[in-house]
Amino acid sequence: PLQALLGTVLLGGQGAVALAARLDRQTRVAQRREALLAALLLLGSRLTEAGSPEEAARALSSVGERLLGRPRVLLLPVEGGLRMLPETSPEGPVPELAPASRPQQGLELRRAGGYGFLPLPVRHAQGALLRAPLDGFPPLTEEDGELLQSCAAQTALALERLDARIVAQLAEQAGIQALTVHGR
Repeated sequence: PLQALLGTVLLGGQGAVALAARLDRQTRVAQRREALLAALLLLGSRLTEAGSPEEAARALSSVGERLLGRPRVLLLPVEGGLRMLPETSPEGPVPELAPASRPQQGLELRRAGGYGFLPLPVRHAQGALLRAPLDGFPPLTEEDGELLQSCAAQTALALERLDARIVAQLAEQAGIQALTVHGR
C-alpha cells in the first residue's frame, strides 16, 4: 500500500510538472501574440498618419523591426527600376529580381539574393514590393510569413489611401483653376 501511494504521488507530481510546463508555453505564446497584435496595430496607426510614401516606409521599417526582428524596406516602381524606401536603409542596393522570380499578384513570399519579397497589391504602383532580409536571420515560421503578409496588406492600403488623397488634391486644384478661368 505504501508503494502504491508513493507511486501515485510521483505520477501526480510528474503530471503537475508537465501541466505547469504546458501552461508556461501557452502563456509565452499568448504574450507573443499579444505583442505582435499591438505592433500590427501600431503599424496601422503610423501608416494611417503617413503623409507620403517616404513616411509610410519609415513607419514600416521602424515597426517592422519590432515585429520580426528584421528590417523591412518598401520598393516602389519608378522609371528604370525600383526605388528603395526609406532611402537611408543600411541594406545596400536593390538586388535585381530575375523575371521568373519577380513576385506576381497575390501575397506569396519569393526569395532572391538573400531577401524575401512580397508584392504589394497597389493599383497605381504595379510592381511595388516589400523586402525583408532572410540571410543571417532565423528561418521564417508560418506565423512570421503571416505577419509579413499583414504588413504588406497594411502598407498597400496606406499607399492606396495616399494615392487617393493626391488625386483628390489635384482634382480640387484643377476645379479651382477651372472656376478661376471661367469666372473671369
